Amino acid sequence: MNYIIVDLEMNPVAKQFKEERTISRMEIIEIGAVVMDENFLVLGEFKTLVKPQFNDEIYKKYETLTGISTNMVSTAPAFSVAYEMFVNWCESYGDE
Repeated sequence: MNYIIVDLEMNPVAKQFKEERTISRMEIIEIGAVVMDENFLVLGEFKTLVKPQFNDEIYKKYETLTGISTNMVSTAPAFSVAYEMFVNWCESYGDE
């Protein structure tokens, strides 16, 4: 059996997106993960930045916390693309 450990970095949804903020005040700006076997040996790693949909900038507080800048995510894939990449990566480590 394999285990996937996921780490998400997030940034606030801008205040003008009132309806979206009722669902979540944060949006994902990076997806990171490792897959480990039953002995907890790392079999693979996944990492992608995600371009924010509801904010034009990474707030300084979150840039300091994550090391991710507005410039870094400006050319990153949208969440839907990043999520598909992540799911495909996960599926590639499925048990046989």
